[in-house]
Amino acid sequence: MKKLGTLLIIILFALGALIQFVFPVLVENTVKTRLSERLATHDVVVNFSSTPNALVTFGQADKFKALAHGAKIGNVYFEEISTEGEGLTVDILTLATKGQLVMGTPKDVRFKGVLTELNLKEIINRDDKFKDLEVKITPEEVAATAVLKLFGQQAEAELAGRVVVEDGVLMFKLSRLNVKNSLVGTVKLDSLFSDVTLVRRGKLPFNAEFTDVNMAEGKVFIEAGRKHE
Repeated sequence: MKKLGTLLIIILFALGALIQFVFPVLVENTVKTRLSERLATHDVVVNFSSTPNALVTFGQADKFKALAHGAKIGNVYFEEISTEGEGLTVDILTLATKGQLVMGTPKDVRFKGVLTELNLKEIINRDDKFKDLEVKITPEEVAATAVLKLFGQQAEAELAGRVVVEDGVLMFKLSRLNVKNSLVGTVKLDSLFSDVTLVRRGKLPFNAEFTDVNMAEGKVFIEAGRKHE
């Protein structure tokens, strides 16, 4: 009986260690894998913490953080996007049995994202009217030069705008587009080109909303968040 009791103590101690230290790491790694798939990037870091930490094993995180590089949200790739918050739940049963990531709405969540000139160049360049596109970001505007196919000819184009939030949508809002061509002179075509939608409303996780956009030299800094009432 004494040996049996000792064995039970060892088993319980080992199980406690697994629940407290090993299983939370497995949960983080599994969530990381699923987030990588959603964000189309392999560069993702996830951290969950609870008191006690064993709660993470059962899908409860008092605090959480995640960081991804080269992540895609909506129509655009971000150089970097990070999130942190409190009170997150993960459906462990669904995650373990079906491999599907189902998360509850956290009590508080905040996002920060960074867009570079290369990120904006990539999405503007999807319009096959442009070639040789070059983009420069300043605190005042996003300016670009390109060769534009116009009326069967090629013309030099200059366009400018800002990254803004309108009605919950993150977009590149065009403010001017000037086209110079030796045959047709200078043409203003602002009305012929629509703004570029970067991330539609509702595309952020946890129904977060964009709250702020700041443009600097070479980069655009974006913030979003949501508090669960």
